[in-house]
Amino acid sequence: MEKSFKEIYATLTEDQKFAIDILIKGKNVFLTGEAGTGKSYVINAYTKYCEENDISIAKCAPTGIAAVNIEGSTLHHQFGLDLTPMTRIPYTYEDFLDNVDVVLIDEISMCRIDIFEFVMMQIMLANKNPKRLQEQKLIQIVLVGDFFQLPPVITEKDRLILEQYFNGSIGKGFAFQSNSWREFGFRMINLTTIVRQSDKQFCENLSKARHGDYSCVRYIEEHSSSESISIKESVCLTGKNSTALSINQKALELIEGEEYKSTIILTGEIDKNDYPCDDEFIYKKNCRVMSLINDPSGLYFNGSIGTIVAVAKDGITVKFDDGVIAKIEKHTFECYRYEESKIESKNQIKGLENEIADIRVNLLTEQDINKIHHMKDTISALQIQIDKVKRSNKLNKVVIGTATQFPLKLAYAITIHKSQGQTFEKINIIPEIFDDGQFYVAVSRGKSINNIHFVGSINPNKIKSNKEVEEFYADPDNYSFFNKKYLEIKMLKEQYTELVGKILNDPKCYQAALEAVNKVQQNNSRADKILALKMKMHR
Repeated sequence: MEKSFKEIYATLTEDQKFAIDILIKGKNVFLTGEAGTGKSYVINAYTKYCEENDISIAKCAPTGIAAVNIEGSTLHHQFGLDLTPMTRIPYTYEDFLDNVDVVLIDEISMCRIDIFEFVMMQIMLANKNPKRLQEQKLIQIVLVGDFFQLPPVITEKDRLILEQYFNGSIGKGFAFQSNSWREFGFRMINLTTIVRQSDKQFCENLSKARHGDYSCVRYIEEHSSSESISIKESVCLTGKNSTALSINQKALELIEGEEYKSTIILTGEIDKNDYPCDDEFIYKKNCRVMSLINDPSGLYFNGSIGTIVAVAKDGITVKFDDGVIAKIEKHTFECYRYEESKIESKNQIKGLENEIADIRVNLLTEQDINKIHHMKDTISALQIQIDKVKRSNKLNKVVIGTATQFPLKLAYAITIHKSQGQTFEKINIIPEIFDDGQFYVAVSRGKSINNIHFVGSINPNKIKSNKEVEEFYADPDNYSFFNKKYLEIKMLKEQYTELVGKILNDPKCYQAALEAVNKVQQNNSRADKILALKMKMHR
């Protein structure tokens, strides 16, 4: 049976409760914390609170896997993003923002700066809607993630475009580097109680690794397993896709018996990055696999590892490492987009309003005082029902595409990037470390240091955190990455959104708005020129 918010709240740690209490107040929040502090658990708790209190929440993530994990939408689908760098400024916003109370973005560390700016500009425009201003009810923004973990992926081609757009280096391109971060006044809440690992020494050295302190190497080398953990009991974490693919293929080839292949079935609007499963899942009896979903009855979870013990047309039977045996059928992964409610809720409201109208007509001729009181009570009850429908149907989560496949993948090896957010009992790590936070993510996937083995030596120089991340966490309220006049840029953005708001609400205002933009253009800053250019382009 699904737990209520009250029941979930009772299970939270003290710092998780503090986070929820701040979220309930409607503040813009950046929820962060070390790996294993239960950030996802807080998301689930707040989602439940929103459901029980008729608060419409749109949950998004920068990657398809992260979106699947929170049963939400990708930022690309939800905000109409390009696959190329977002060097255009939005002149309007997605319709769903008119009906949303909360926008939650998970795994914010993987969200590139240009994408973050584009999304925040849309929310800024939506907040200029006269109805929101009248009701004084701005959209709450909740960002979740840990910037000490993996940074956004930026190709060299994209970096050249973005550095030209931002007039200089963008570093790792983190979301917090954007001036939009400061404009929304996010309150940082840092969870500190680790619930994944119980060994105090292990936790202390994970914290050192998180901050790039290579003194953790001695502890890790002394306490990690000196012998390779059998592939029948563990998963191998690698830095490169090619390494993981090679390990999986070689392990499968060593297993005797018939090889099976399941081909994915795709429908609707869905991209390769929107689902976690393989397009072609090739497997054999006795091979090691990992579950990609949580079982509704709780038999197994996303990340559970086991061995295929039987193969049939209607499913694959897996014996998981904890002894649970389950038959896994094909699963349909759904790709979502949040949309404003339309026909269904409007028809329901119209029907209730018609009932009220009929009762009011009968009231004009009714003489019985008891019946009059009853009819008035009925009108009040119907009005309450109308208000409830309006609140509960403000936002629809619509399926725009599907991917049907066995929710399994070979579990001999996966990349460190794809392991983020997962927990494993036993791990072999090939230390192909080339990015900030990568070593920390790999080691923090394990529950116990004794069940981690390194295939090769650890290079202390590869254990590093990002300087910008360190500076941001030290003083988030005053952090600034770009050498710009912050208040000037803020003023320009406010002018832009105000002008666009005028045009959207009254097309006749266009000429006056354009003249105002032309005045802004007289300055020489990049932002001024872009604002004027974009306004002219969208005339």
